[in-house]
Amino acid sequence: MEQSDLHMNRAAVDNLLTLFDNNQIRYSYAAAGQGKKFKAYDYYTNKNEELTIEKGDILVSAYQPQSHFIQALFEPQTKTTDSLSYDLSAWALPYVYNLKAFAVVDRISADTVKVVAEKQVNNVPEGKPYAYITNFTGFDELKLMADLYRKNIKLRYSLKPFTLNGITYNRGSLIIARGDNKSSEPGFDKKVIAAANACNVKLVPANTGLVESGKDFGSENSPLLKKRSAAMICGEGVSAGGVGEIWYFFEKELNYPLSLLNVSGVEKVDLKNYDVLILTSGNYSKLKDTIVDFVRRGGRVIALESAAAIFSGERTTSLARAVETRTSEQKLTEKKIRSDDTTLLKKFEVENEKRYILSERSAGSIYKVRLDDTNPYVFGMGKEWYVMKHSPGLPFLASGSNIGYITDREPVAGFAGFKYKDKIKNTIVIGSEKLGSGEVIYITDDPYFRAFWKTGRVLLGNAILR
Repeated sequence: MEQSDLHMNRAAVDNLLTLFDNNQIRYSYAAAGQGKKFKAYDYYTNKNEELTIEKGDILVSAYQPQSHFIQALFEPQTKTTDSLSYDLSAWALPYVYNLKAFAVVDRISADTVKVVAEKQVNNVPEGKPYAYITNFTGFDELKLMADLYRKNIKLRYSLKPFTLNGITYNRGSLIIARGDNKSSEPGFDKKVIAAANACNVKLVPANTGLVESGKDFGSENSPLLKKRSAAMICGEGVSAGGVGEIWYFFEKELNYPLSLLNVSGVEKVDLKNYDVLILTSGNYSKLKDTIVDFVRRGGRVIALESAAAIFSGERTTSLARAVETRTSEQKLTEKKIRSDDTTLLKKFEVENEKRYILSERSAGSIYKVRLDDTNPYVFGMGKEWYVMKHSPGLPFLASGSNIGYITDREPVAGFAGFKYKDKIKNTIVIGSEKLGSGEVIYITDDPYFRAFWKTGRVLLGNAILR
């Protein structure tokens, strides 16, 4: 893993090292002065490249007792003897954690210095800064947002990069201004510092909101945020596994309150008390009017997997129009099958039927998703992301935001049927659109697959808290 990731994706790296520790996998820093370039397989490009190893890069050597396990965890192209596989057919860790990684055949010299997770320690300053700033790198900063919301502290985030006191801050960087939190005095500084230390986030005190380049604090490019109340629908017709994953995410990862609303009682609940409504995969047809009304009145719905069907069936949405257009186009290009076509004469065998169906699905293959990194919902995720793909995807939205999309036919790893590959190219994985005074965010696949797909936390956190 490259050294740049250790700073820009600190939370992901820390989680990966914890996984190694829990499974007795040894790792180390690379020693300085390797003296040559190595031939290496680049997980991002899926090609062999030349690699210069720098001091501080993390090495996971195959020369250790867990070598077979390591090979399984880092195998870029899983090999199957039969296409009738389980619900996932690829799981390489560089894709799971979205980290820049290489596979090298040569043995590499390791540093004897023990790898220790970097611990951020902030101290309460003597004066009273105008604001505290932190560069947005990923999930640690989202945990800080959640912690501050619980303390009823308001914050801002930058829509564009800016420079202050010679430091350049990314899109999404957090600004916690004293002037926005007068009700939190006294003790504002102690609360902010304690939260940052608990979330392992480095804060930089700022004595002014006037920046050297970019947009000043307080402009429309640094919108003010406050605590959001979130709810999730569960019960009959809703994926219990999906609900469990999101519940775990709130309770154990984000540490943020979530209300569970049973399908049978949603219509009796005053949804005005909630800002965000999460729909995991399931059938919500009986609640369609209630959910659409929630959005029109100003709510935000996060529709995961098949939950998007509510809005693809609502004729006023951009998604419904896009699906209708795609269906019409497919009918025009559909190959006509004659009634006397002898290829229709197939022997009935259960296994053969499964194979015919498999040609139209993805067995948990991994696809590269290109991201609009200017969109707040994918801040901290870079320009590319990897998703465990099961769904056929959604068409591009003519009005709204096509935030994450697939432009390639082939997966980077795993098995996908040939008919599925034809359908998946040029489809969205993440999209959003306005509806009335509110908004719907579509995520076509489970971004937090079994709480294992860790990079999905950043997407979920952004969608909930921003």
